[in-house]
Amino acid sequence: MEMERLPTFFILGAAKAGTTSLRHYLNQHPQIYFPVVKEPHFFDNDESYSRGIDAYIEQFYKNAESYPARGEATTSYFHLPTKVAPRMAQVYCGNPPLFIVIFRDPVERAWSHYLHKISIHQETESFEESLRLEEERLNQGCLKWVGYFSDGLYAKQLKVWLEHFDSKHFFYILNEELKNDAKNITQRLFRILGVDETVNVDTDTVMNVASIPRSNLLLKFIRKQSIIKITLKKIIPLPKQKEISYYLIRKNMRPYRVPPKMDPETEMKLRKRYAEDVLNLQEIIQRDLTSWLPK
Repeated sequence: MEMERLPTFFILGAAKAGTTSLRHYLNQHPQIYFPVVKEPHFFDNDESYSRGIDAYIEQFYKNAESYPARGEATTSYFHLPTKVAPRMAQVYCGNPPLFIVIFRDPVERAWSHYLHKISIHQETESFEESLRLEEERLNQGCLKWVGYFSDGLYAKQLKVWLEHFDSKHFFYILNEELKNDAKNITQRLFRILGVDETVNVDTDTVMNVASIPRSNLLLKFIRKQSIIKITLKKIIPLPKQKEISYYLIRKNMRPYRVPPKMDPETEMKLRKRYAEDVLNLQEIIQRDLTSWLPK
């Protein structure tokens, strides 16, 4: 295994908290390397992991040894700590990478995740019904189902990570901090990652805002199997397939003119459900999170 090509840092999550924007900012630095595929899913995918770390390096970090900082941004890693953290601890053998975690108001995060799934036709139920069905869906093991609620239990997930890695290897960001002070946060990360912190990058662009498809027909083509796609998959390598699919989906989306609002009663119920975890997270990361609590 070649440690000089392994990622030196991970943007762990949380999903729908600003990870794509942060990756975009860091990726502009000439001394930082990211694979073209945003989310390689090596440590959380049993089939990929079974191929071994050398296959992972060869596929995603083949030409990365000259970069002092190398990143990865699979957001599901943070939400699957019991699987991912032990695997990473084994691979890094006492020489841990930096873990960057972005936290967003969990109620806002859940709603944003729901709108995203609706927009790409992976959700058909109401938000309230999808919350009711969440545990049953997740137990089915189907990859398209996500934990709208459970993915926002940050303290519960973070505690597992901290059983495997010392807190000094974590860099915490609140979503509102990233929105309001992205340039300063980016420069602090440059310093921590050991790259030139004077490099100026664009931090004004916000990625992955709540969106809807420009063309439902194109979205269906991207999502569904067809003879054309089956043929192309035989010709195009898997990383390139993911890159093309991600690019087409992103280009086919446009921001909502007026984003839908969550039902106020549902919001209050969620805030009450999250309250204990929010207080626990506040204690762990030593940040004021009272705005996330029930009013």
